Amino acid sequence: MSVSPGGAAEIHGKILNSTVGVSSDYYVDASDVDWGHPSGPAPIGTGTRIRGEGVDVLPWTGWVQPALPPPAAPGITPGSSSNQAESGCKQVMFLAVRGSGEDPFDQAGDAAYNNWLSGMGPNIWQVYTAFNDQLNVRGYTGPNNQKGIGLRYTAMHVPIIENVLGGWPQALSNTLYTASIWQGVDRIEQYLNDEVARCGSTQKYVLAGYSQGALAIHLYLTQRAPDTPGMLNRIAAVGLQADPAKNQNGAEHTFTDGFSSAGPGTDMKNAKGIYRKAILPGSGPLPDAITARTATLCHDNDIVCAPGFGSWITQHTNYTNAELRALGTWLANTAANTGLPPR
Repeated sequence: MSVSPGGAAEIHGKILNSTVGVSSDYYVDASDVDWGHPSGPAPIGTGTRIRGEGVDVLPWTGWVQPALPPPAAPGITPGSSSNQAESGCKQVMFLAVRGSGEDPFDQAGDAAYNNWLSGMGPNIWQVYTAFNDQLNVRGYTGPNNQKGIGLRYTAMHVPIIENVLGGWPQALSNTLYTASIWQGVDRIEQYLNDEVARCGSTQKYVLAGYSQGALAIHLYLTQRAPDTPGMLNRIAAVGLQADPAKNQNGAEHTFTDGFSSAGPGTDMKNAKGIYRKAILPGSGPLPDAITARTATLCHDNDIVCAPGFGSWITQHTNYTNAELRALGTWLANTAANTGLPPR
């Protein structure tokens, strides 16, 4: 089955004895398919081949959810670098988690980073600069105002298999990619716990991530933060750009194209991210204690956070600076209104 631009298709059952079963760069729901082998379709497994960025195959007949990787090795955190301004305790720490394959490319080691800002990635850098600008407008202008930290983790690129971009459904069955996601979760937990141990209640936190980075934050909030006493109360705001674990009708604030609000009953409010659609670990709703201070930004037809008929990869990669700055402004206002100490 070949799907042309603008087309829509859904297929289930069995796809056997075909050179290529489904080929599409636009979204095709090919879940719950028997591809002829429990390892899944080629080039993921050894069943009937698929091609293109838009073929959603999770779960397939015989799919076994991959085991979670062991905890990641600890990394160096900002507080361990006493000669850097980022090591001091501020009113708020902005923790940025970059997306798949964003610079520094596939790197977790400290040698890949020039400073604590260099690991933010181009998307969240725009969010951060607007966040800082708006804090200044709100009067938070002193030297102890804020610090920006880019999480140092692999942020592995979406796997390319045999010169075919596998896309997120395929990436989520890749053990190295899964390890990168959960390394991000582990490092978020490490950074925040280390900061709380040093700074106590004097410092609040803002978390923002794009794509894989948004997923790592989502998983941290659902799987780790609730087990750390008081942590959710220390998080002043959360921004999730193109979250693969976006939940249908989530209680968080939902924004779409142009940073317009998506209200109850809208297609965007009803959309499920690709990770949530596959019901993978940690994909559930965000804790009630944080949703009022959380914004999720997802483009209509973004194949990662809103997969469905008409969605494709370009909508995942064309977020505008205006949209990202609007998210940063929202985070700054939310933090100032609900979490930061008075000026």
